[in-house]
Amino acid sequence: MSFSGLLNQIATVTRLTDQIVDSVSIAASVSVDRQLAEAAYLDVILTNSAGGGYFTIVGYVDGVFTGETLSGLTDGTTRTQSRFSSVSAITTGGFTAGTAVIAARSLEGSPLYQTKTLYTNMRCRRYKKQFTQYTFAPGESETDRYVVMSDANHPLQRGDRITISGVVDQARTHSIPIRGSSSVHHYETEIQRIL
Repeated sequence: MSFSGLLNQIATVTRLTDQIVDSVSIAASVSVDRQLAEAAYLDVILTNSAGGGYFTIVGYVDGVFTGETLSGLTDGTTRTQSRFSSVSAITTGGFTAGTAVIAARSLEGSPLYQTKTLYTNMRCRRYKKQFTQYTFAPGESETDRYVVMSDANHPLQRGDRITISGVVDQARTHSIPIRGSSSVHHYETEIQRIL
């Protein structure tokens, strides 16, 4: 059986992120990658920006459709004064270069997370792997753990959620690369059932 034949299950993989706009080159308009899971202040995080410009964020604040403009922006983080429940549009101006990330924050500045879909229709294999655990007492005990195997293009991180046939598991570890003769052949990630 070929390696691809071993990957006989299909998964959807999601990750929690505080970003509603992933790292993007600053342009006249910026697309929103995902909506807020709850009302949040927004951090506009700029790197390698040139020109010093503005961001206008339009959306709902306390049930009212409105906008807020952050001006005179340079590299660093600037937080909105408004607590947005959704974002409809983001426009910019005055920049000649740079990248931006927009992240959701609570009043105290803690990250607020949204679900980001990483992979759909990811070919994988979920299987039971036996581990031996040594204890401080004489002897040893055996426990079973589950692992998901994915190809070299689909590494996972600790905390990622993997859904296979309606069963949801969470990655307990980052993916471990399994190397072939000269490169990564596939990844193995220890998982635990959560739903």
